This record gives sequence, structure tokens and C-alpha cells, in this order.
Amino acid sequence: MRFHFSKEMVKYYNLENYGYLSYSRLYKVFDRDLLVGQCFCNDKVAFFAYNDEDIRIDIKKRFFKTDIYAVINQKNSSIIGHFDFPEVRNSRLSIGKMTIDNSIYSCKELPSDIKFKLLDRKTWWHYKIGFGNDETYLTFSCKLNLPFFIMVGTTSNTSFEGDIEMNNENLFLLFSGLFMLDYFFENADND
Repeated sequence: MRFHFSKEMVKYYNLENYGYLSYSRLYKVFDRDLLVGQCFCNDKVAFFAYNDEDIRIDIKKRFFKTDIYAVINQKNSSIIGHFDFPEVRNSRLSIGKMTIDNSIYSCKELPSDIKFKLLDRKTWWHYKIGFGNDETYLTFSCKLNLPFFIMVGTTSNTSFEGDIEMNNENLFLLFSGLFMLDYFFENADND
């Protein structure tokens, strides 16, 4: 299955049943021209809404301990899983993991389909992120329009579009992968 997605920055967004989210990143997923669902992320919480599903990720940043990313089903307020991100990434390849129903899904940066060439601007800032396990996978491919030299915060505050390819129809994994993609770009300026 193939989908298209976009990321935009929003200062204030009124999310039904939750109120206003400020300084958020809004991801929209499309199947051709049909909106499949949306993912909202900021520093404290993330939401994804698709079909009749409503998932929240509570983000608790802790100074001397590992941060907590709890995945909650909004219909019954139950914790259904969690995300794990390394304190210090020892490589740009490993981004993090998600555990749901005793299944572990890994997220990694993959080599882009577009080979980087220093003198060809069209090859700059292409990304490919993989998310899944031995049975299920999806890949996100996107290009950011950035100058060659960037300032801190530029990557995380950039709107962009991309494509998603997956070997199944599990939209929960697709939106979980979008959360991982958001985490990657929010922390890319720190690498």
C-alpha cells in the first residue's frame, strides 16, 4: 500500500475533545486525495485519529531518568504500549522502538534512494526511515527544502511532504511510525 503525507507547523489548533494544542506539528495522511487520518505532536502529547480510532501518547520528560512515552487508547483510557528512545543515540541509524502487545517494532534511518552529491542541490536533504519488525514494515521517504548549512531548530520547524510504503493495512502502525518520524526530526538538529 502507498500513501502520501504532509507535515505542517501550527501555532494553535483546536482538536475536538481535547481543546487547543499550541506549537504543534500536524501530519496528514492521504490515500490519493482522500484524507486517511491525522497525527498531532508537540513536546508533551501526541494524538492520532483515523477511522474510529483515537490514540494518545503521553510524553513525560524526566531530567535524570529515561523519558516515558505511553501509548493510550482513548476509548477506554488503557495503556496499550510504549515507545523507547535511547538516551544518547550512538548512531543515526537506530531511532527507537515501540512495544505493543508484546511485539517490538524498530525504527531506523535507511539509506535514501537519492544519492547525495555535493554540487547537486536536488540531492540534498533526502531521508528514508523504516519502521517495523520481521513481519510488518513501512518506509517513509521525504525531502526537506533546506540550505546546505542549517541552523539549530531548522529541521524540526520545516514543513515537508513525503510518501509511505507499507506491506500491510495496519493504520495504527502507520501513525506510530509517523510519531517516530516526528521524534527523528525533532532531535535531528541535536545529532
